[in-house]
Amino acid sequence: MQAVSSMSLQYRPEIDGLRAIAVSSVLIYHAEFQFGQDTLLEGGFLGVDIFFVLSGYLISRIIFSALLTGNSLSIVDFYDRRIRRILPALLVVIIVSTPLAWILLAPSDLEEFAGSIVSSIFSYSNIFFYFSTTEYGSDSSLLKPFMHTWSLSVEEQFYLFFPLIAIWIYKGSNIRALTTYAFIIVSSLGVSHFLLFFDTSLNFFISVTRFWELAVGSLLAFYELRWRTVHGHSWIGAVGFALVLLSIASFSASTPHPSVLTAVPVLGVALVLLFGSSATPLGRILSIAPLRWIGLVSYSAYLWHFPLMAFGRIAFPNATNIDKLLWIAMTFFLAVLTYFAIEVPFRNRRLMSASRVYPVLAIQVALILGGAILVDARSGFPERVPDQVRQENFDDRVRYQSDFQRCHKLAAMTGPADQAFCKWGNFPSNVYLVGDSHMVALAFDLRAKLLARGQNLILMTRPGSAFGKNPQLDKMRMTQLARARNDVVILGGYLHRESDEFFEGNRSAYEELVSDLLSRGNKVVFVYPIPSTYINRASLFQEYVVNGYLKDVKSSRNDFENSARKAYRFLDGLGGVNVYRVYPESVLCDDLFCYGIRGNEILISDFDHPSTVASGFINDQLLLKL
Repeated sequence: MQAVSSMSLQYRPEIDGLRAIAVSSVLIYHAEFQFGQDTLLEGGFLGVDIFFVLSGYLISRIIFSALLTGNSLSIVDFYDRRIRRILPALLVVIIVSTPLAWILLAPSDLEEFAGSIVSSIFSYSNIFFYFSTTEYGSDSSLLKPFMHTWSLSVEEQFYLFFPLIAIWIYKGSNIRALTTYAFIIVSSLGVSHFLLFFDTSLNFFISVTRFWELAVGSLLAFYELRWRTVHGHSWIGAVGFALVLLSIASFSASTPHPSVLTAVPVLGVALVLLFGSSATPLGRILSIAPLRWIGLVSYSAYLWHFPLMAFGRIAFPNATNIDKLLWIAMTFFLAVLTYFAIEVPFRNRRLMSASRVYPVLAIQVALILGGAILVDARSGFPERVPDQVRQENFDDRVRYQSDFQRCHKLAAMTGPADQAFCKWGNFPSNVYLVGDSHMVALAFDLRAKLLARGQNLILMTRPGSAFGKNPQLDKMRMTQLARARNDVVILGGYLHRESDEFFEGNRSAYEELVSDLLSRGNKVVFVYPIPSTYINRASLFQEYVVNGYLKDVKSSRNDFENSARKAYRFLDGLGGVNVYRVYPESVLCDDLFCYGIRGNEILISDFDHPSTVASGFINDQLLLKL
C-alpha cells in the first residue's frame, strides 16, 4: 500500500459531536414525545445509521493505520479491543435490568427477555428479534428491554470477517480495494431493495442489508489514510450535515428503510467526515463541549435508554412527556457513571490486564447464561402470574406460536402456491383466510370451529400483507384461489391505515378477485377493520396483582369510525350475490366506545389485534355468514 502521507490517528472531536446527534435522535425517537396527534422526530431512528457509518470509519481507521505504519494487524488484539469496548458495559446493564424484568414481566415476556440478553451477549439479537413476534417500531417492541441491541449485533457480525477483508484490501491495488468496496456496497444495498418487496422485517434486522453503511464509513477511512488528510471545505461539510438533519426531520415509519433513500443521510455523514473537520465552522460547532461529552458517553447512553424506557412504559403505561424527559435524564446520569466506572477502566489495558478482565467477564456471562437457561426451563416462572393475564391465555399468536411462526410469520413469500399455505382438515369444503396479522389472530379459534363443522381452513396470511399489499404474494394467492369451487374466501386486514393511493390502485384487483370467485360458486366474506384500543400488555400483570381485576380500557368509537371511513367506503363498493360482511365493532364497541378490556375480559391483545376472546366473538359472527 503506497500512501501519499502517513497520518496519525489524531482525535477528531467533531465525530463525538456527530455521535451526540445520533444518540440524541434515537433517544427522542424511542421516547415518543406526543404533541396532540403528532410524535416528535419520527425519523430519529436514523441515528443508528449514523452510528453504522461512524463505526465503519473509526474501526477501519484503526485497522488501516496499523497496516500503514508497518505494524502487523493482530486479529486477537482487534477482538480484544472489541470485547473490552462492548461487553463490560452491556453486562452491567443486563445485571441491573434482570431484577426489574423479574418483577415487571409476564412469563412469556420474561422468557423472551432471557433469550434477548443471551443473544445480545453473543451478538445475534438481530436474528433473535426477527424470529420473535415483534416488529421494530411497533408499540409492543417498545416494551422489550433489549430490542435495541439488534444494531450492536449487526456491527459485530460485520467485524467478524472485515479485518481479513481489510488485510486483503491493504495488500492489493487501488482497483482491488475500490472493486471490493463497490461489491459490498452495491450488493448489500441490492439485497435491501429486494427484501423491501418480500419481507420488510427481515430487511430491517438482517445484517447484510446494513453492511453497505459500515462499508461506506470504511471506504472513507481508506480514502483518507491512503491519499490525503481531511479537507476543510466548510460548505460541503455543511451540505452533508443539512442532509443528515433533513433526513432525521422528514423520515417516518412509512419511509422504506433501509433502502436507497437511506443513502441520503449516509451521504450526509460521509460529507461531514470528509469536509467537516474541526477547523471548519461546522466542525467547531460539533466540537463544543456539551456535544463532545454526550458523544463520549453515547455508547452507555444507548445501552441504558431502551431498558429504562421499556420498564418505564410497563410500570407507568400512561407516561407523560415529563416522565419521558426524566427517563432521558436518568439515561445520561447512568451513562456518565458507566462511562467512568466501567468503560474507561476496562478499555485501559495497563489498568485492567487480560488476566483480570476475562475471568470477571466469564463469571458474569456464565451466571447470566445459567439464569437464562433456568428461566427458559421454567417457562418464565408462570407461578408468579395469575392465569388471566398470561399472554398465552389471551393471545392465540402466542398460544399457537409454532403454527403462527410456520404458517404466517416465517412462511414463504414466493414459491409453488400449493406449498405456500398451511391447510388443516381433509374435508371436501374449504375456507380460505386471506389477510395480515389481524386475520391470523382470528385463525386458530376459527380453525377449531371449522374442523368441528367439517370444513378445512387454508391460511393465506403474512405480516403486513392484506390483499393488495404484496404483488408476489397475491400472485401465489390467486393461483391457489383459482381452484376454489363452492368454497368460502374470507378477506380482511388493517385497511383503515391505508392511503387513498392504496384504495384507488387496488380497486380493480379486488373487483376482479370478487367477480372471479363468485363466478365459480364461492362465497366471499369481508371482515371490516378491527377497532384499535391500546393495551399495555406488559402492565396487565402488575395491574391485576395490585387491583385483583383489570380496569376497562376503551377508546372513542367516533374516532375509530372516522379513521375507518375510507376502508368502509372501499369495502362497501365491492358487492354482489354471495358477498357477506362482518363488522368487528358490533362485538367490540357500544354506542360511544370501543373496548380493549371490558368486564375484566381482555379483548385486544396489544393495540389492534383481537384477543382469544374477541376472536371467538368475531368468528361467531363470521360463521353465521357461512
